[in-house]
Amino acid sequence: FQIPVMSISASDLIQYKGHYGDLIEKTNCPETRAVIAALAYGSLTDIPEKRIKELPLEVLDYLSRVSLVNAVTTHGRTLSYDLLLSLLRLPSDSSLESLVIDAIYEGVCQATMDSAARTITVSSWCARECDPSKIGSMVSILDQWMNRSTEVKREGERDGRIRGERSEGYVPYSSQIKDELLAARVAMEEEYKEGGFGKGGGRSNSRATPMQSLSEMLMPLGSNNGRMRQGGGRFRGGRTGK
Repeated sequence: FQIPVMSISASDLIQYKGHYGDLIEKTNCPETRAVIAALAYGSLTDIPEKRIKELPLEVLDYLSRVSLVNAVTTHGRTLSYDLLLSLLRLPSDSSLESLVIDAIYEGVCQATMDSAARTITVSSWCARECDPSKIGSMVSILDQWMNRSTEVKREGERDGRIRGERSEGYVPYSSQIKDELLAARVAMEEEYKEGGFGKGGGRSNSRATPMQSLSEMLMPLGSNNGRMRQGGGRFRGGRTGK
């Protein structure tokens, strides 16, 4: 198998994978360019039937395996036997199954075969070179994806700011409530320390019940300060603290 401008063996041609673009640039023969392009990013369907018959068996086998990958990227992961027999120009189910097994062992793809349903499901496949004619559409798709991602990011940041502003409004309000409760408790303790309810004298029972309720209400704040005990209709003792 001779390539104009340079001579290369079939095995060397296969090993050139990943750099077929360099070979395409070095040849002016349309048929040879078609073969190399098929190896790089195309399939058997890109090569005329007459030219396929002239290919060395080693090159044809490799091209058939990568054509399986091309079928996945154009027709989906699950492929019918009938479709692949047509695309890969194979004579029988057994020849197709043999090709798939070879592709798996060569690392071209990972696949499972269902002979009863006559389908092949490809789960992963090797990377191939990019068709230069499709780069423009790929860039357009990536631009759309980037624009959409940017918009989603902006929406997320806007929602985050709104939620942050709302949560910030709760903090001063909560702090205000705590300050008011603390001030009420301090005032109560100061009044108690001054002897208003201590040592069994001074004030009537009429205020004992309200003050006791206020004290009990403030207890959950986490302190035993100002705890008062009531007995016999009067508050007994003037101690504060634990």
